[in-house]
Amino acid sequence: MKTLSRESKEKIKAGNNEPLGRLFLAHFDFCVDNLAKKPSCDKTLAEDVFMDALQVLRDKIISGDFQHDNLRGFLLITAQNKLRNRLKRDQRSISMDVNQVDTYLYNKKMLKTDAISSLSEEQENRIDLILLARKQLGDACQKIMELQ
Repeated sequence: MKTLSRESKEKIKAGNNEPLGRLFLAHFDFCVDNLAKKPSCDKTLAEDVFMDALQVLRDKIISGDFQHDNLRGFLLITAQNKLRNRLKRDQRSISMDVNQVDTYLYNKKMLKTDAISSLSEEQENRIDLILLARKQLGDACQKIMELQ
């Protein structure tokens, strides 16, 4: 299935996902196999970003913004963009051990400046930024945060 008929678009707009199921079956293997060949992309991630691309396609059809003739190309390029964005996002995130964060916050609260932290300087800076941002929230938001 290279293009999507007007009838299929209307079905999708009406909530009938059968045409999307056919699209999935027609393009899933090709797109996932192509994506899984990329560095830092395993099969599970490839499947996930393909599903994201299918959702973008569905949303564009429903909103009337989908004007492409090459479905496979649209799905593959959209999935590649989703993959690129996800990999960029993952590079910006850093993992932290909850117990280490708790210890750091406790020492900070108790003003123990001589306490040795097991967190890296970057991790400490991220926590400090989060605390600063939290202080800048309105009273209602701060109260909600305290309930968590």
